[in-house]
Amino acid sequence: MQNPIFDTSSIVIVVVFLAVLLIARQIIVSKAGVLRQRILPAESSIKLCETQRIDRTTQVSLFELDGQSVAIVHGPGKAATMLLLPPRKPANE
Repeated sequence: MQNPIFDTSSIVIVVVFLAVLLIARQIIVSKAGVLRQRILPAESSIKLCETQRIDRTTQVSLFELDGQSVAIVHGPGKAATMLLLPPRKPANE
């Protein structure tokens, strides 16, 4: 009894497709540094400074966005709140 699902041409197509995927993966992995430099900007404008847990499910994260400090209060099932923080003054003033 012949099964049309497993004919030779479909097996060859699947094997060739998997081989192409593996070759593409190897190229991407071997050139990851070069690709990352081309894709990402040289200086990221968003930096995560710190994250602290407020209670069991709520966290506050401090980000720096283009030189301004922003606090984001977030947690699962809760609306995120974003607060713009005033600029920091030097300690000697």
